[in-house]
Amino acid sequence: MQTFIADYFLRTNIAEDFSYADVEVEVKIDNSFNNNDITDFTIEASLLTVETGLAPNLYTLVITLKDASGNLVDCESCQVGIRKISKAPEQLLVNGRPVVIRGVNRHEHHPRLGKTNLESCMVKDLVLMKQNNINAVRNRHYPQHQRWYELCDLFGMYMIDEANIETHGFFYYPNYKHPAQESCWAASMLDRVVGMVERGKNHACIIIWSIGNEASYGLNHAALSAFLPQKHLSVKEARNSGFQQHNKLNNISSSLTHLYKLDYILYSIWPDRSPHPALHGE
Repeated sequence: MQTFIADYFLRTNIAEDFSYADVEVEVKIDNSFNNNDITDFTIEASLLTVETGLAPNLYTLVITLKDASGNLVDCESCQVGIRKISKAPEQLLVNGRPVVIRGVNRHEHHPRLGKTNLESCMVKDLVLMKQNNINAVRNRHYPQHQRWYELCDLFGMYMIDEANIETHGFFYYPNYKHPAQESCWAASMLDRVVGMVERGKNHACIIIWSIGNEASYGLNHAALSAFLPQKHLSVKEARNSGFQQHNKLNNISSSLTHLYKLDYILYSIWPDRSPHPALHGE
């Protein structure tokens, strides 16, 4: 089998004054001499203009694999962005700048074509969003077509990417065993989050990962939350879990959103008037 580039992952470490960024690219070579050899390349790039989302700064990442004689064996390329997602009291920050999210939810649906995706329809959606001052989109309730992510990168559209995990309606039947709390479902839930993250990890548009929609909250979600920091992703986690154990917000320290913006959630249940930024998910 020919040696090829199996995977690559770009990480950015931006200086505190946002004057430059250390860019690290981890490349996985499959079927090399050591089999699945992982080689790290680190380069330093000057950050000339701070990304604001209004005028996206994209860079072309090109990875080439050559043999000992210098012959080209494989080549991969994609558009990447340099940005850092963080939070301050009651604020979501992108490259240190506060961002007010004006977003919409999007299903992959067309009135005539059903679930079929056309690039022209995706572009039309993005143009309409920009014309109406929308700067963010949530992929509800599943990862979407690969081209959609590429176009959101190009248009400077912020994105919440969402794992296809949902247990809607279980809270009506308290005697049923809830999948989020049953260990037998842990591997399946993790597989869906891993698949979402591995595919989208290099896209600059993604600023938040959602680990499920209306899926309550349980030990399995804790395992999903633990996976994301292990990837060293400069992206925050959203827990779009709807009604969580009779509307009690659990372990909210890393959560940025709640699915439904209700007064009793934001003012009655939100612990100690939490300073974390709140985002209306749906």
